[in-house]
Amino acid sequence: MRGRHIPIQAELGGNNAAIVWSDYDLKRASVQIAEGAFGFAGQRCTANRRVIVDVNCYEKFLKNIESATAALVWGDPINPKTQIGPLISIGCAQPRGRIGGPVLDGNAKVIITHHSIKSPRVDGPYFPPTIVCCDDPTQEIVQEETFGPVLVVQQANDWEHAIRLCNGVRQGLVAALFSRSKKRQAEFLEEAQAGILKINSATADANAEAPFGGWKGSGIGHPNMA
Repeated sequence: MRGRHIPIQAELGGNNAAIVWSDYDLKRASVQIAEGAFGFAGQRCTANRRVIVDVNCYEKFLKNIESATAALVWGDPINPKTQIGPLISIGCAQPRGRIGGPVLDGNAKVIITHHSIKSPRVDGPYFPPTIVCCDDPTQEIVQEETFGPVLVVQQANDWEHAIRLCNGVRQGLVAALFSRSKKRQAEFLEEAQAGILKINSATADANAEAPFGGWKGSGIGHPNMA
């Protein structure tokens, strides 16, 4: 009996970071990152889960990402204008608790731009698009993928610090850089530990015709991982 060849594409998950440098258009970067973080309620492996910002433009970026997030429509999936819908349960009876726990556990600034859904049809597991400012890289909200509409924002004191933060998680699916500097772009492509690297584009989405996979605890995982 001949064996069957069954193709498989496995994905352990992602905790994807975008680095935003001060030489780039912060408003443009914010719009792309907000859509990449909160589209599909953050429930895709390539979602822009973290953003690491040059300290020289951190406060300005924070205002931009808050505005870009507030502009997204959260609510009833029946509404064609809705960009952020409900959560998938993934076998969990309380998906909001699964996401809300890490968000509230720890000393971090939490920004919620949407506080209510104005729709009589809404009845289910909704979680508002949430920005969490956390400079402690050891916190659960930084280290673990929430698989929900949560974006973690961190400050980088310099380029080396930004790369350490980018690589400082056990996942390595996608990473991105927003910078006009060819030097920074070349350094990023050399130093970032992820299977998919993107320049001036959010981590979300990938070309289906290109190889898809990650380093470390992404893709099918490293053979030496426990």
